[in-house]
Amino acid sequence: YYNSYIDTEIAKGRSEEDVFAELGDPRWIAKSILDAEAGNTWTGENAYDYGNGAYEYSDTGSGAYRTQETGQNTRIRTFDLSKWYVKALLIAIPVLIVILFFKLMGFAIKMVFGILFSPTFWSIAIALVIAGWFLKRR
Repeated sequence: YYNSYIDTEIAKGRSEEDVFAELGDPRWIAKSILDAEAGNTWTGENAYDYGNGAYEYSDTGSGAYRTQETGQNTRIRTFDLSKWYVKALLIAIPVLIVILFFKLMGFAIKMVFGILFSPTFWSIAIALVIAGWFLKRR
């Protein structure tokens, strides 16, 4: 449908930019196709009627949506995963978490071995064992 419409409008002498601007946000076009399969209908003016008394509309390109049921504006955020810096963050964050985990584990192991091999620890431990043994004999 959309291919035919675009071709027809271009044949009438309109530019591609004008036709695409008229159609609106490509996400809404994709949503209209998916909703048509689900039985939801496009009411025009960037609005959908879900058949249950609820509708939704968007200001083209703004990402702001209003629903009839709540009357509240919500903003839908999308992430473009094709950007290099998003991919770099998706790799860097787990790597940093793993490094932090091993640093903390290394610190914990160092503390445990530092305590276990300190002369003060063993002096106190031996003194407590001897004191416990004497108290038990009484």
